[in-house]
Amino acid sequence: MTLQAVEYQGPLPPPQMLQGYEDIEKGLASRIVAMAEKDQQKAFEHREKVLKFQGRDSLLGAIFSFLTVIVTLVVGTILLLNNKDVGGLVALITGVGTIIKLFLGDRNKKDDSEKHS
Repeated sequence: MTLQAVEYQGPLPPPQMLQGYEDIEKGLASRIVAMAEKDQQKAFEHREKVLKFQGRDSLLGAIFSFLTVIVTLVVGTILLLNNKDVGGLVALITGVGTIIKLFLGDRNKKDDSEKHS
């Protein structure tokens, strides 16, 4: 008695095995291929949706970050105009510091990506 193990990767078995399925039942290999094609299409559609949502989330994050910085700068200015020097300066420094960090952080990321390329 001989024991044989066959292993393959991917959505489809090797051609010899597909032919074996076709020998068992006519049209079975075609159905297996159609099933693999349908599965691949579903995976592609899922990846497209994920990328779409990631893009949306990234845009919303940028918008809300921008609005937060603007509100912080406005609040700091209002506090300074109302003689609340410490609170106003803290708010302004926080807002300006955030802007500086965003620009320097992006520059550092670009420099790092260029070094690794």
